[in-house]
This record gives sequence, C-alpha cells and structure tokens, in this order.
Amino acid sequence: MTPAADGSVTLAACPDTADRGEDWRWRVWRGPPAATDSGGEVFVETDPDSVRATTSFVDSGPVTVSRRAGEEVVVVPLVGHHLVADSAGPWQRWLHPGDAFVLEGEESETVNLSSAPGPARVAIVRLNTLNDAPLRWVP
Repeated sequence: MTPAADGSVTLAACPDTADRGEDWRWRVWRGPPAATDSGGEVFVETDPDSVRATTSFVDSGPVTVSRRAGEEVVVVPLVGHHLVADSAGPWQRWLHPGDAFVLEGEESETVNLSSAPGPARVAIVRLNTLNDAPLRWVP
C-alpha cells in the first residue's frame, strides 16, 4: 500500500478500484501517525444511502468478535501484534500495524482476537447495510 501525499493509506475498500465496475460502498483508511500517537487514526467513509459504520477500539485482549450474516467487519491493528483466529476452526493469522483483515459473508461467524505482550490497540470497524442487500467485499 502506497501512502497518499498526506501520508494516509487506504486499508480496505469496496470496491478497491474503479476498474471493478461495482458501485462504491465504503473505504477504511489510516491517517498519518501523530507525534504523540504512533498508531495513527482510523477513518471510515461510506455511501450514506447504503452503509452505516461504527468503530470501536480494543486496547487489550483477548476479545471475541462476532459478525452477523451480511455484515462486514474490518480489523485494523494500530499498535502491537494481534492474532485473529476462527473460534471453531483451523485458521489463524497474525496482524501487524499497516494490515487490515476483512470478515464478510452470508453466514454469521465468530473470531477470537488476542494481542501479543506489550502495548496494543486495534480498531474494529463494523459495516452494516441500510437496506436488505447483504454487504459483500469486492477486493
């Protein structure tokens, strides 16, 4: 991911390029780190007629993140390293500042999120449809 001139970086978007031919729905990006906060800030922009977004922050874990069918969740590590793992299955992935992990699909799911020792902060962005159509991430 290449930072924009102002230092911001798009972490996830739907769709991620105009070449996809899909209607634009949302974008999650990080602003440049402030002098007092090495993690930077997380910003969310949505199509206000289609998508509602809420953002929460976790400073220590572990925490369980549940996603409803049709909802999208974007996990954005800001400080430290975080392990996201399927609560009932075989996969897990380490996330680091600069990463984004998108949970999406037409079936509900639950993941566990835990932090490595040391300072930690992660943003959890929930994206919900304002109509009956489920959200789908178009990478």
